[in-house]
Amino acid sequence: MMKKIPQQGFSYIEILISLVIMSIMLLGMDSMGLYALQEEKNAWLFSVALNQIQNMSEILKKLSDENNLEELISDWNLENSDLLPKGKGTVTGYYPIYTVSIYWGNVKDRKACQQNRLGNNGCLREQVII
Repeated sequence: MMKKIPQQGFSYIEILISLVIMSIMLLGMDSMGLYALQEEKNAWLFSVALNQIQNMSEILKKLSDENNLEELISDWNLENSDLLPKGKGTVTGYYPIYTVSIYWGNVKDRKACQQNRLGNNGCLREQVII
């Protein structure tokens, strides 16, 4: 009578199942990485827009002659278009209260920035009191 030798090692099915589980885990990690990159880009766009609004606020506080305001806004918008995707800003109001808004991305209604929005398509709005 021949003795049965106990099997050692893994079968092909066990290896296949472990590879499937590992690939699902890697896909989950990949999607987390993509989400983190999107959020990082949104935070960067917000930071740039906030800096641009602060730049215009400082310009308005130092402005002594409102005749130069249109030229300053035009220069500011050149910077906005360089720094933000389809970036454009507006300044409304009169001395001493201005409202500074900046838009980027595919914002359809630029006059409807009643609430700050973040993301690839966003807007920021701030009231500047001099």
